[in-house]
Amino acid sequence: MKNANILVVEDESIVAKDIQSRLRKFGYYVPAIASTGEEAINKVAENHPDLVLMDIRIKGDMDGVEAAKEIHERFNVPIIYLTAYADANTLARAKVTQPFGYILKPFKERELQTTIEITLSRHEMERKLKENQQWLTTVLKSIGDAVITTDSNGKVTFMNTVAEALTGWQQADALGSAVTEVFNIALSERIITQVLNSGVSVGLEEQTALVSKNGVEIPIENQSAPIKDEQGNTKGVVFVFRDITKRLQAEEEREKLVQQLARLNTDLERQVQERTTQLQKSLGFEAVLKRIADKVRDSLDEKQILQTAVRELALSLNVGSCHASLYNLEQDTATVCYEHTTAMPSSDGRVLQMAEFPELYARLLQSQCFQFCPLASNPMGGQAAMLVCPMSDDRGLLGDLWLLHRTTYAFNNLEIRLVQQVANQCAIALRQARLYQAVQAQVEQLETLNRLKDDFLSTVSHELRTPVANMKMAIQMLKVAAGSPEKTQRYLEILQAECSRETELINDLLDLQRLEAASYPTFLAESINLLERLPKIIDPFRSRIQQRQQLLKVDIPNDLPPIISDSASLERVLAELLNNACKYTPAGEQIALTASAKEEKIQLQVSNSGVEIAASEMSRIFEKFYRIPRADRWKQGGTGLGLALVKKLAQHLGGTIEVDSGSNLTVFTVELPMKLPVH
Repeated sequence: MKNANILVVEDESIVAKDIQSRLRKFGYYVPAIASTGEEAINKVAENHPDLVLMDIRIKGDMDGVEAAKEIHERFNVPIIYLTAYADANTLARAKVTQPFGYILKPFKERELQTTIEITLSRHEMERKLKENQQWLTTVLKSIGDAVITTDSNGKVTFMNTVAEALTGWQQADALGSAVTEVFNIALSERIITQVLNSGVSVGLEEQTALVSKNGVEIPIENQSAPIKDEQGNTKGVVFVFRDITKRLQAEEEREKLVQQLARLNTDLERQVQERTTQLQKSLGFEAVLKRIADKVRDSLDEKQILQTAVRELALSLNVGSCHASLYNLEQDTATVCYEHTTAMPSSDGRVLQMAEFPELYARLLQSQCFQFCPLASNPMGGQAAMLVCPMSDDRGLLGDLWLLHRTTYAFNNLEIRLVQQVANQCAIALRQARLYQAVQAQVEQLETLNRLKDDFLSTVSHELRTPVANMKMAIQMLKVAAGSPEKTQRYLEILQAECSRETELINDLLDLQRLEAASYPTFLAESINLLERLPKIIDPFRSRIQQRQQLLKVDIPNDLPPIISDSASLERVLAELLNNACKYTPAGEQIALTASAKEEKIQLQVSNSGVEIAASEMSRIFEKFYRIPRADRWKQGGTGLGLALVKKLAQHLGGTIEVDSGSNLTVFTVELPMKLPVH
């Protein structure tokens, strides 16, 4: 074995160098030379040599035999002893270390090389043999059957864990024992003799009992075979056996099942007859379901859907009463929409509070279908059976179906399944009807929005053209009145007013668009003294109020605290509300502005008497482009953007706006935080 690493342990340096030289000549590699036992052990740990040449007598506290023993135990490296002489005691100690050879000094090169090659080859063969033995042992231990092997004398040489479990013997205790003692079955000795003599496999009769070490009898199935060497000589016996307790139990169970089958066969004809009856009934129910499905599928009327389902169920199942309810889960109520009854007054329109029947509706809200017999007296008198089934789809619960039988009765699976399928069909049809209604509402809403858009475009076009026409006329009049300073000044004022009007309209449109798109300019937070600022906001409206013979009332307490907000937006909100009040307040009625502090908030109210907003209009006044029909008594005009803009501005200031109208009075209330929130 060329290129092998060989460690030389020799305390005479000249001899060690000579051995190293010879080994290199043979083609071996000498990684190190050690002169003491301790050094030899360390060198083996460092270099992992393939072989150690060990002088028995070396200097130090540890001689070659002791060093070889530790090297053999720790590293499993083959050792060849080098010695000039040795007494009997030393040789006896050396044998314990299982050396691979001895070489007497002086030695010949050929002798040294031959011994080394034989040692390396033998060590490799032993290593492979050990691996094969370990592999075979692992395989035998891992298979599912129990395995016991013996030598030619019937002594146990191996047993796997399954065999240990069945026999009650541990391998360490069983090795070397007679197999008849460990594998305790009838005729075991005869079987061994038969296998050894005949050299063929032998099987046991079924239900052979194995007596374990603790006396428990276990039924087994066994196969015995000879173990032969390469020349075909029988060297032992292998027993392979398994516990058949479960198989015997299964056979016993099978016998019981055969007997049960015989008994069941006597009932088969009766069951077939019953099944035929059920199938006929099922076909009838299928026809009912198809009839209901066909009728409700094409209907978009919720009442008609429920009437069809309830009537068909009541007649098909011959129940005394059947009704359908629809849920309002926000109010926790169930309303009976339609009932078909033959024995009691109809409960159409009855509203049930779910809280009054918590256990019942708890199960329905979990989409459970169930039947029960009410303990309390029922409207039909006497005992009765009820079946309740929810109408639900993947989007939630819609309602339920109730069926009441006149007598004590248990609804069977076919009937329950029919009711469940009808409930599912109703849920689909109801959802379809509601979807259609929602689409219709959306269509109407889109038509309304389209009409509002047309009205808005018409209004905006008119509002945009009017100032332009007035400015055009004022320019023409300026040309005519060029020599009159008074007329010139008057027409210039008209030009300025109409130009401002045009600018304000365009600004309203742009501001509303920016507020909705969240691109409105950043608010400038500043401290605002409302005692000073509110009168300035009101002043521009005083002359208009006076001209229209309206009354103005301002109520601002002297202790009103300042507010940190955006003054321009606040002024815009109040100005728009005051402008609306002027527009809709009749002559002789009052416009009022009040302010107050309330829990870290400022409340501003603009009210006007003599006018009310209809309840049908209240939810729409903050919509874009919307104007209350025929309410502009002063023909002031507008785009319908004012209140929409006010609401958006109030929200951006961190506040709210609400309206209340009644008793000939309309009040707009704006609540703003004392400090503008950070956007």
